Amino acid sequence: MFYTDANNGVAWASFDLGRGSRLWRTTDGGDTWYPQPLDFLATRIAPADENTWFASAGGFTISLWRTTDAGAHWSQVADGLPIVTALAFSDTKRGTFVAQFGEIFRTTDGGDTWRRQASGTGNHLMGISVIGDVETVVGWNGTILHTTTGGDTFTP
Repeated sequence: MFYTDANNGVAWASFDLGRGSRLWRTTDGGDTWYPQPLDFLATRIAPADENTWFASAGGFTISLWRTTDAGAHWSQVADGLPIVTALAFSDTKRGTFVAQFGEIFRTTDGGDTWRRQASGTGNHLMGISVIGDVETVVGWNGTILHTTTGGDTFTP
């Protein structure tokens, strides 16, 4: 679940591979929730701004999807990725996702291309927080990685 401002929010639930996902949207601060169609199994959803969101989808082979109209329409932007454990964007162009085995992937073009980044760890990475150029990644065995360069380099 996330809010892009005090009134606009999104909640989703993923079910087993045969049943898919459900997405609900609010425009009144959570007083009323409206269902929106979602034609893929979303495992993670992250906002880049109020209208542009990214989602990871799939089971063992992961794809990334993007919407630029607040979830009304989605398009696939990448496929054949590792299992995405966390996904975050600082704006509509710059985003990061983390995965198992210490994998970090970055985009600087709105998700059209993704490049692998060195993390310095083989531990599963499980969470990411992004505020501007500052990113913090956490993972198994107390792994904490940090950057102030917008994800160009990470340090323990």
